[in-house]
Amino acid sequence: MIERLESVISFLFSSPLPDHLFGIGLLLTTLIALMLKNDLIMAIGWPLLSVTSLFWAFAKGSFYGITASSQGLFFALPWIVLSLLKVKDERKLKNPLFIMGWGYIALASLLGPDQPGMHWGPRFLFPALIPLLLFTSRVFRRDAFGIGKIPARSSRWLMFVSGLGALLFAAGSVLSLAQRGQAGGEVLREIKRMDAQVLVLDRWHAGADLEPLWGRRNLAWIQGRGDLEELLIKLQNRGIADFGWLQLDDSYDLKEYPLQIQGQQPLPNLAGWNGKLLDISLAETTDPRWGQIYWHAGLRRAEKEELSSALSFLKKAVAALPENANLRYDLAVCLGKMGFIGEAIEELRDVRRMDPRHEAAGELLRQLMRALRLDVP
Repeated sequence: MIERLESVISFLFSSPLPDHLFGIGLLLTTLIALMLKNDLIMAIGWPLLSVTSLFWAFAKGSFYGITASSQGLFFALPWIVLSLLKVKDERKLKNPLFIMGWGYIALASLLGPDQPGMHWGPRFLFPALIPLLLFTSRVFRRDAFGIGKIPARSSRWLMFVSGLGALLFAAGSVLSLAQRGQAGGEVLREIKRMDAQVLVLDRWHAGADLEPLWGRRNLAWIQGRGDLEELLIKLQNRGIADFGWLQLDDSYDLKEYPLQIQGQQPLPNLAGWNGKLLDISLAETTDPRWGQIYWHAGLRRAEKEELSSALSFLKKAVAALPENANLRYDLAVCLGKMGFIGEAIEELRDVRRMDPRHEAAGELLRQLMRALRLDVP
């Protein structure tokens, strides 16, 4: 329940401006309005602050910058709050704009965090701004807050600007989606040309954008070193030596893994598609980097008490890295847990031979020899 709540909050609250600057702006505007007892300051100041943040994003990255840097509805918070303010003789629940805007937000909040790619929320949430902006323009009519009359001409202009803003943001959303779709189409064509049997993704939202490939390609999503190592083991066992990799960032140093890059194609560098499409093959089983893969796989299984499987991987790792003292120690620990005391002692003796100052190996060796009532060295 707590994780669900955190996902919804992070999904909704974000701003193109740094959050602390946006928050300070909202706070100052609110304090001034309270000190002067003038709600109109908030009615105009809050949306103005949001418009400023959106233009900030536009200046940094065009219309895509608006949606990419506004991961939720924090930038639209002023209009959301204004839509809840009480206006004399108003029945919100009978206003279709209010129902449409809030109904959309509620639906997106409930369903959004569970959907692939929904962390890129504005492409789904921007439509909510249209009815909300048009609805909140009602605060600019005369006597809306009971604070005196706003000139009719000023009221009409404020309503016009609000409506224009709603259409502008909606148009920006559509344009950024079109840009994203165009770039995604280029990526799809390159992937189809590569004709990889398995495509590896290092960020899941790419998988959501590549939905046309589902069912035609095997998509593998990796979320860290452990995921990648397990994937390489699976590919090796299935005899898949060549595959494609959509690398959207540089968080993986491929030189650390038993891989060979056969070719690479840069992504369009447009609308978030930044990175490389790699044509990769597995290195030969004699490559010592496989030893590290097997070693880590054995440790992961040992942590889950899958000792038989862990022992198998640790032995394969030792075959690739026979002179690694720490690896041999981990093998000895696994053997000891499985009751193979004699074999564990032999491994520990080898560890001491390779590294006489390996204290953990020395201590475990003494414990095992005492258990067998042997002479402790």
